[in-house]
Amino acid sequence: MAVWDACGKQADLPLYRLLGGESREINVYNFNGLGLIGPKAIATQAKELSRGFGAVKLRLGYPDVETDIQAVEAAIGAVPDGMPLMCDYNQCLSRADTKVRLSEIDDLGLTWIEEPINHDDVEGYAGLCASRSTPIQLGENARNPAEIQRLIATEAAGFLMPDVAKIGGITPWMNAAEQCAASRCLPTCSLKSACT
Repeated sequence: MAVWDACGKQADLPLYRLLGGESREINVYNFNGLGLIGPKAIATQAKELSRGFGAVKLRLGYPDVETDIQAVEAAIGAVPDGMPLMCDYNQCLSRADTKVRLSEIDDLGLTWIEEPINHDDVEGYAGLCASRSTPIQLGENARNPAEIQRLIATEAAGFLMPDVAKIGGITPWMNAAEQCAASRCLPTCSLKSACT
């Protein structure tokens, strides 16, 4: 990343221009909050966090599925009508628990469900994607473009989110983005650049 930064400085261009991008507005989501704080606090915080953003994401993984459902419903009730809402389980569920929980929240209107099981359980994710209508978000923990290719090949995610720092920098991230664009996906830097 430092080499790309130095190249941009030498060319007197911001990195996005050096890479061929253009300046434009994008929808971004707020994920700064909405932890495991309970449905009542979720409602208050979601209303505040939605101001100035195109979407919000909340953390799920309460001790029981009923509280997960209540948290999602509280957030939906607090954000503006039609605002996308995503959730992240941070890999806290087993495969068996995931089947139960996702069947309960699948019809609540979430834009995506992020990393319910261990990020490298590719076969588990492929099975989840095949059996759910809510897309699965994955790829944040990919360590190289080959891992992104495996996720694409096995249809293990509905949305992919390669992280520039975790995947090894700008060059491998660009490779991953090209793979996504060549398939059915784009990396989810924003809600507008998501798999269809």
